[in-house]
Amino acid sequence: MLIPHLHIGDFCAPYAVSSYTSACPMTTDRLWAQAFMVPETTTFDTIAAYIHAASSLAPNLARLGIYADNGNSSPGVRILDAGTISTLYPGLIFITISLQLPPGLYWLAIVQGGNASISFGAHSIPLRSAPISYRQPTSSLYASQPWGTLPDPFPSPATIDPLHPFIALFLRPSSIP
Repeated sequence: MLIPHLHIGDFCAPYAVSSYTSACPMTTDRLWAQAFMVPETTTFDTIAAYIHAASSLAPNLARLGIYADNGNSSPGVRILDAGTISTLYPGLIFITISLQLPPGLYWLAIVQGGNASISFGAHSIPLRSAPISYRQPTSSLYASQPWGTLPDPFPSPATIDPLHPFIALFLRPSSIP
């Protein structure tokens, strides 16, 4: 499978970008993960989520992170707990990071405290005029996990979610050696 090149400064999604297919409230006590292929050693400076509708329940936060693949196409060891974003307002909400990843399959993750709606599906999202690169399509996974820090490793069993195949989670590369 040909994997498109990552472009410095672009927000990269793990799926083809086209248009909204749906948005729905994130189920509480559920940790979601979306596969993300890194084709070459890359340093990332931002992790982001697209919040479709604001949360009305405290604590109005979501926690973002990255997991390594466990070798069986599921999230394994936690690489990064990037911290929290506010879900009080809709839009692209991001956290500054500094993380170099070698080539491989990784999992972008989100767990929320509150009831914000996150966008699902392939998206055409306004990203400050930066195009979104696309990656290999795959279904999202989830596991039971109460709100809080991201667990290490990812809880099992992880369940494939055919109703919400692509979660609006993104990374932005800052350099490719």
